[in-house]
Amino acid sequence: MKFDQKGINCIKIRSMESQKISLDLHERTKVSVIFQAFFSLLCFSAAAWLLIKLIQTYSITGSNIIAVLFLFSFGLWELLSVTGTNERFIIFSADTVTIKDRYFSKPVIYRQADISLVAFRTLSFIIVSSDGKKDTVKLGNYYQEKTVKILESLNLFCKRNSIKVEGLEQDTEN
Repeated sequence: MKFDQKGINCIKIRSMESQKISLDLHERTKVSVIFQAFFSLLCFSAAAWLLIKLIQTYSITGSNIIAVLFLFSFGLWELLSVTGTNERFIIFSADTVTIKDRYFSKPVIYRQADISLVAFRTLSFIIVSSDGKKDTVKLGNYYQEKTVKILESLNLFCKRNSIKVEGLEQDTEN
C-alpha cells in the first residue's frame, strides 16, 4: 500500500493514481483489523457463555437479556468493521469520484459526465448531477486535515474534468 506525505492512501489503478481518503476517525490498519476480530470473537464468546449460564441458573431477566444483546451487538459491529462493511471513504480517480459516507449504504460512483456542479460549503460539499439531483456530503470537524485534503482533491478533480464549482474564492491572475 502506498501513502502520500500526509498518510493518505494512494492506490494505483490502470496507470492512473487514485486516492482513497477515509471518512472515519481512524485509518484501517492490519493491527486494528486483528484487534477488531479478536474483540468480536471475545464478545460473541462472552455473550454465549453468559446466556448459557443464565439459562442454567434460571435467572433470565430483562436486564440480563439486554446485557447479552449488547455484547452480541458490539461483537457484530466489530465483525462488520473487520469485513469493511461499515467503512466510510471517498476515492478520487481520473474521471470518477466514489463516495461511501454512510455506514451501511453502497458506494455511490459519480462519473465526470454525470456531474454538472460541485458546491463547496463549510465542512461539506454538494454534488449536483446532470438531472438536477443534489447529494450533500457532510465531512465533520474531527480531523480538519482530512477535510482540507478532501476538499482540495475534489477541487482538483473538478479542474481536471472541467466541472463547474461554486462556493470557492476564484483565483485572481495579475
